[in-house]
Amino acid sequence: MEGQMRLLDVETKSGFSGLLGLSDALQGRVASLKQTMQTECGAVEQAASARQGRAEASSSGLVTELRQVGERGQATLEESSGQVSSLQAHLSQLGQDTRQWGDTTRATVHSLSEGQLALIRDGQTSAKALQQETPLGRKGEVLEEAAGSVDPPEPWSEVHRDTVPVDLSLTPSVTQGR
Repeated sequence: MEGQMRLLDVETKSGFSGLLGLSDALQGRVASLKQTMQTECGAVEQAASARQGRAEASSSGLVTELRQVGERGQATLEESSGQVSSLQAHLSQLGQDTRQWGDTTRATVHSLSEGQLALIRDGQTSAKALQQETPLGRKGEVLEEAAGSVDPPEPWSEVHRDTVPVDLSLTPSVTQGR
């Protein structure tokens, strides 16, 4: 029995030694794997941290730039609004000035046409008076027909005001005659 025990002891020691060898080999591999995992995880963690830093810096820069663009847009909008208000006021004043100029021009044209009508009537009256004072015979009749055929134009009316454009800026005699 002692022989069997020794044999069993040798086999057990041999098996146990084999297991210890396998265990040491596995522990070496596990340690190596652990070291590789730690190294890889550290590298990934550093890369992620660097990316996070760049992303934060980029997003911070982008937010700052967007704020600046918004502020410039607001300033441009306010400036444009002021310019539109100014333009509106100028156009309103221009409309009033144009209306006033049109009224003044209409009155001037009416006054001039009345003056022309008065001159035509005076001419007719003078022609008739001359005809009655001088015995011209047939020539006087022709003069009377000619003087009677002049129909003075109708005075300026409200209908003509909107349909007949008058540019008196090109006729200096009208503006000088005031």
